[in-house]
Amino acid sequence: MFDSSLSSGYFVRSATEQDVSFLVRMRLMLQQHMESANPDILRHNVAWRNRLPNMYREQIGDFDTLVLMTIDEDSGQAVGMAVSQLIQDPYMEVGRFVKINDVWVDEAYRRKGICSAMLNVIMEHYKDRGISTFTLNYVINNLEAESAWHAVGFKPIIRNCLLTRE
Repeated sequence: MFDSSLSSGYFVRSATEQDVSFLVRMRLMLQQHMESANPDILRHNVAWRNRLPNMYREQIGDFDTLVLMTIDEDSGQAVGMAVSQLIQDPYMEVGRFVKINDVWVDEAYRRKGICSAMLNVIMEHYKDRGISTFTLNYVINNLEAESAWHAVGFKPIIRNCLLTRE
């Protein structure tokens, strides 16, 4: 379990079962944001949406997954979330790396260092396990994500392409 205060009036902590509804809300907002940034992305169906609560419950209990929440200290409101997962692949030269799966900061709380703080918590958490390689995906035209990830040092290396034939 992780808990860390930020100097800016927010704190980052590990998510608990009581946070599942907030995680679902934020993930759905992230999905909506990605779809508006790039309408060509593949979209999830209703079954995926219905599975989100159980997915987050499973992730919260998984040793190789870190689910974080950022809380506004004044209001007690959840304003951000991040999910990362340790990947172990004996066929990769690195062998073990972290995939950052989802990151969301509510719009009114962006540009306050919350994303960077959650990323720092993720990196410190996995550094203690000897991990120093991190990867993530973001949607083309998601300018907020592109800017945030570039600002903390990520560089694009792969472009996914989609072809739909009628």
